[in-house]
Amino acid sequence: MRLRFAFFFFVLAAPLQAQGRITGTVFDSLITNAPLAQATVMVVGTGLSRVTDARGRFQIDSVPAGRVQLTFFHPALDSVGMGAGTWDFDVATAGESEVKLGTPSAKTLRGTLCPGLADSTNTGLLLGRVRDVDRGEPITGAHISTKWLEVVFGPRGPSAEKFEASAASLSSGAFALCAVPLDVPVFVRASIGDQVSGPVEIFANSRPVLFQDLAISLSDSTARLSVDSALNAAPTEAQVRPPGTATLNGSVRDLNGRPVGGARVALHGGGGTVVANRDGTFRLADLPAGTQTLDVRAIGFTPGRHAVHLASNSSTDVTWALDRRAAQLPTVRVLGGSRLDRNGFRARARAGHGSFLNEAQIAAMGGATGMDVLRRAPGLTLEYRTISRRTIRVPTMRSSDGRRCVPNLFVDGGIWIDGWDQVGNFLMKADIQAIEVYASTFTIPAQFDRHTSCGSVVIWTRQ
Repeated sequence: MRLRFAFFFFVLAAPLQAQGRITGTVFDSLITNAPLAQATVMVVGTGLSRVTDARGRFQIDSVPAGRVQLTFFHPALDSVGMGAGTWDFDVATAGESEVKLGTPSAKTLRGTLCPGLADSTNTGLLLGRVRDVDRGEPITGAHISTKWLEVVFGPRGPSAEKFEASAASLSSGAFALCAVPLDVPVFVRASIGDQVSGPVEIFANSRPVLFQDLAISLSDSTARLSVDSALNAAPTEAQVRPPGTATLNGSVRDLNGRPVGGARVALHGGGGTVVANRDGTFRLADLPAGTQTLDVRAIGFTPGRHAVHLASNSSTDVTWALDRRAAQLPTVRVLGGSRLDRNGFRARARAGHGSFLNEAQIAAMGGATGMDVLRRAPGLTLEYRTISRRTIRVPTMRSSDGRRCVPNLFVDGGIWIDGWDQVGNFLMKADIQAIEVYASTFTIPAQFDRHTSCGSVVIWTRQ
């Protein structure tokens, strides 16, 4: 009886193929620069797969020993039409094999998709998909574009030159828009024929790769503009935009979930504005279908800007959270503490809603005057402007509609009334302790907001 049992066990065990175990991690070098959770790792040609944990780790057992191929999938990659590729890997017999998988780096991806990009240090890459907002199907051949102005210094002096970037969507709806500026916000739109999406603000803020999906309604005649109008996010856009068929129902809350009554919700570019009820709810009707941008403001809160996909002849529900401004939060005042702590500079720098230069960065710059420092500040360019019949050199920045504008200037928290021409005469590099630059009018702190179409520059001096 024992012999027959041993023989039976030998017959069952003999045909089994040698197996091993694969353990490893998946790292995201593209979006989060961190381990990639919820990625599905597969052994190609088998039914073996595992989902990564919060640390990006996975373990696959009972893998046939020898050469195998690994790949992985993730919704973030699928949404922009990217594949992770495959890895050849040798699995050890009756043991554990370690492997590291990952997404391509932003530099690698940009070099692959934008091989002819002349200036890779100042421009980035926008990835996304274009779809029919009503059917959810990808749109092939959609035109994705943005335009902006830059000041170019030539033999005859400075001149404004128009730049643009454009791309077409593939059969999957995926697109890659190269040459997007890194230092200022621009508006991007998608169009197919005379049907267009609304403008969506893209602010790279020095990130080389960004992601944004766009949607177009092919059936809503109110989401229709001329091609020229579709490519420009002009401030007069409300004059050519008819009432739409989409409705937005929403609620505005703070980060603790409490309602923000009185919040103002407006369609970017005009065409619809509403004030939230005491319970934070609102309803905004007659909106164009497709991807649209909504601006949200409330006293004491950092403004919000949201891109929403609105279906035609139907309602969309959203809930948005606003963050209280750092200046409004209770603070502990410590006598003898840093002046940059007391005036809120460090708190605003941590929030990251603008560009900031600290004392060490300014000290490392060349030059001697205040204008020498501003010339090197992120998002600023010095150009000549005629003001009061005098030609002077002033800093300019790009406004959200792509034009060059002269920003508002604050010194030590107060508005500077002597004009930009006096900065070079009275403010030296040695006098400057820190600088804040707000290129987007929507992220300017309330105390530095002059409610103009241009941003603000804030200089803190040594006192």
